[in-house]
Amino acid sequence: MRASAPGKLFIFGEYSVLEGGTALIYPAPLEAKTESVVSEDSIVVTHSEQKVTLKLSEALRQLPLVSAIAEFVGVNCFKNKTTTLDTRPFFKGKQKLGLGSSSALTVSTIKCLRPELSMKDTIELGTRCHNLFQKKKGSGGDVALAAHGQPILFNQAGDPRPVDHLQGLHILAIWTGKSASTSNFLVKLEQWKTESGARFYSKMEELAKISLSCTHNVEEQNISNLIENIIKFDSALEAFSNTSQLNFYSDNHLRMKTESKKAGLAYKPSGAGGGDFGISFSDDAQRIKEFSERLSSLNIVNFIL
Repeated sequence: MRASAPGKLFIFGEYSVLEGGTALIYPAPLEAKTESVVSEDSIVVTHSEQKVTLKLSEALRQLPLVSAIAEFVGVNCFKNKTTTLDTRPFFKGKQKLGLGSSSALTVSTIKCLRPELSMKDTIELGTRCHNLFQKKKGSGGDVALAAHGQPILFNQAGDPRPVDHLQGLHILAIWTGKSASTSNFLVKLEQWKTESGARFYSKMEELAKISLSCTHNVEEQNISNLIENIIKFDSALEAFSNTSQLNFYSDNHLRMKTESKKAGLAYKPSGAGGGDFGISFSDDAQRIKEFSERLSSLNIVNFIL
């Protein structure tokens, strides 16, 4: 049995989605893959920056994600099988690209080991596994995106809403060259939430309000207004970064924002981390293509969504 699931990129809604806002999340063109083959022994093979082969008992001790999946899916799903977990596309050398490889692998493994589950059950089970792995409760948007495998509008209060790729919105994902720990940023966010009180909720309300406008634009396929509102979201997000002193607008992001502006494009970080990926976006496909080619000539990892 084989299964796969993609990584993710936030187009808008990061941070605010944790407090009831709506996010638009796109699949990245990179997939985690899981394969399960019947065997006499119980073996787990991982492919990431290197290949590791472990007996199941060792994998349960040494691999937190395998342990988390076994906790909820059932350890028997791994017994008398060779289970191969492959996230190599999410690495450049030994550096992780930060596109949600763990959530993608969680979903691909559940789909491989429990293919009979419905979409809703896969997402619910995947979210429990992934939260245990990360020792926190995230929004679950990354897991939902991995399960659907197509763009979604995601709000914690309801089921994910699949949408088509937006015609007329051209997006270039750009790796900043630096990895970041989203979990660390979320811990700092929780601390600032506790310390700041009303200021935190004021900033979240502002982000959620702009996200709602973006959501209406997506539903109406109003690309020009959507671009304007994503730019507004980016400005509010940067102000939040500065006010909270979380500083997730890293120097690399600010540098890429400047370069994007020179190319006639808008730019924002994607996701909660201070490194990893950002997105340049425009209604002009040619400008996106030319900027992508220029970045590629400088050996900067990028891809058009």
